[in-house]
Amino acid sequence: MPIQNNVAFDNLPNFRPIVDQECKNRYDIIDTAIYRSSRTDWVTQADVDRLLTYYNVKTILDIRSVKEYQKANGHKLLNTAFNMVPFYPDTLGQYEGSIFSMFIHKPKTTLHYNTNVRNRFLIDFFTSEIILTNFFRVSIIVRLFSLVLLFIDKLFHTNFFMKTFAFLVFNDRGLLNQYIDLVECCKPAIATCMKLVNRKELYPILIHCAHGKDRTGIVVAFLLSCCGVDDETLINEYARSEIGLNPIKKRVHDEICTALGLKQSFTHANTETMRSLLGYIHSKYGSIREYLNSTGFSYEEQNQLKSNLKCT
Repeated sequence: MPIQNNVAFDNLPNFRPIVDQECKNRYDIIDTAIYRSSRTDWVTQADVDRLLTYYNVKTILDIRSVKEYQKANGHKLLNTAFNMVPFYPDTLGQYEGSIFSMFIHKPKTTLHYNTNVRNRFLIDFFTSEIILTNFFRVSIIVRLFSLVLLFIDKLFHTNFFMKTFAFLVFNDRGLLNQYIDLVECCKPAIATCMKLVNRKELYPILIHCAHGKDRTGIVVAFLLSCCGVDDETLINEYARSEIGLNPIKKRVHDEICTALGLKQSFTHANTETMRSLLGYIHSKYGSIREYLNSTGFSYEEQNQLKSNLKCT
């Protein structure tokens, strides 16, 4: 039976194939290989059946850390169906070998998985480099104060450290600069996502992060670009999450604004945000193709991905 992409889910908002019918016809891309959504933690049993039987999802590319996944609320009914494969590509970037690496270092992991079972890959984007980069954006007094807050958070399971940085750093820099930080400081994680999507034996793949908007939006834009999709189509595809997240608008606000202390603008998927990110990449690297090559996802691998996703 041919797969239909308009099957409704009870509790999986922002679900869609990464290409709509127009994009499929224009660029000759398969629309049943890769899907995207918000996190799957709240799916019902009927949703599980739709994902596994109707869409035959074999792989979940979960762009969250193990800790973020474990802390997230939800019934997590897919746990029994998918083998958990965590991956942390530790990178300190400019801080490699410094005294700070002794305190922030996380053990690097390697990918080992069985293609004969369903896998959930947990890809951690919040590397040591991105943590230290933001830490050194504030004054030394704030750094010392934030370390006290971090100690309090560890003791009492509060969130003062994050809210302090949201107020002093993230809110002023805005969502676009958060995306730029991800692009610059998470290259090994981005390359890992691209390499996994390049494995046909893992198809069909469902990609998501917390809301399927930010980390997911960046990765999807990159993989569609490998298929020759133009920037304006990438931008419009990203912006579809603005409507896709409507059913959980309050939850998104609570998790981004209330819990993390970020501005309302961080809850949106506006076209200008992705347009500006692509503009930054073109200005610095020349093209997304050149950028991806700098992450370790080679030109040959990019060509192979395009071939893997072609209809004919």
